Amino acid sequence: MQRKELLVKKINELFARWQIEIENLNSMNLHDLNLFSEYMICDLLNIIFDYKLKNINASEKNYPSIDLSDRTNRIAVQVTATSSKVKIQSTLTKFFGNNLQEHYDELYIIILGKRQVRYSGLKIEGELFFDEKNHILDFRDLLRKVIPLNLDKVEEITRILNIDDDKPKVVKKSNASRITRNLSLKKKLKKDL
Repeated sequence: MQRKELLVKKINELFARWQIEIENLNSMNLHDLNLFSEYMICDLLNIIFDYKLKNINASEKNYPSIDLSDRTNRIAVQVTATSSKVKIQSTLTKFFGNNLQEHYDELYIIILGKRQVRYSGLKIEGELFFDEKNHILDFRDLLRKVIPLNLDKVEEITRILNIDDDKPKVVKKSNASRITRNLSLKKKLKKDL
């Protein structure tokens, strides 16, 4: 198996774990991971699309309707764990209600998990390029965007997602090595006694 294929499969595994952790924590009203996910998504989108996104919430807490901003490319992103049409419409309504279309040409909504199959009937109130199939993305969509990337970018994404690799690993000894060590100690004790 090629290195890129292995890394894409690892990214798939990490997305799946991320999705389950968000669902489980949110079910207990623990939403910290959602906040940290904004930063991770920011980094991922910058790598995948060569954007210059920044987390707006870092400087302005609870900025209306968007979490990430790239003023250079006029891109706005909402990161959410809620995939309902009501949430999507609410984001769009707030986006236009705050005249953000004056600063951004495109709005992406990233679902931390799985998007709905359809979002028909969304109301776009002003000038904005928004297509539900291309602008509402979930982890599967992001994974499809990763596959054609070059190996360096795939490695960088894996590194960002795989934060556990930065922790020192505890190496467990196998039973055979413990038995061998214990027999060695036993022989040494017998000799000494």
